[in-house]
Amino acid sequence: MQYFKRLPVEIIEKVVLLLDVKSLVSLSSVNKYFREFINNNWITWKHQCSVFGIPKANIALSTWKHYFVKNYGAAAYKQQWLRGTFSSICHSDDSRLYSRKYQLDVNTWGDILEKELSRM
Repeated sequence: MQYFKRLPVEIIEKVVLLLDVKSLVSLSSVNKYFREFINNNWITWKHQCSVFGIPKANIALSTWKHYFVKNYGAAAYKQQWLRGTFSSICHSDDSRLYSRKYQLDVNTWGDILEKELSRM
């Protein structure tokens, strides 16, 4: 028997909000119930957008997951820069710089530059 279906939706939602993206993907592969819950729960994806610093948008509730997926790569790339992943690069041909190609806006590059200058 699937005991998790007896839990109130609010409890499952609170648990899901505590998960990172990798864990969300894992949980969604457990069964059809969790897959549908995670895919259709706009609060989960709006929360993930805020975690990754993806700018707020005025979009329909049903499109938050698509909005997150579209912007996730660039947001994760920015977080890597700010954590210092690329600080030790000495040559422009270092493959770490070119493993991912994302469009970053001027403000993002400004944040990255400030963080790199503070490391010097």
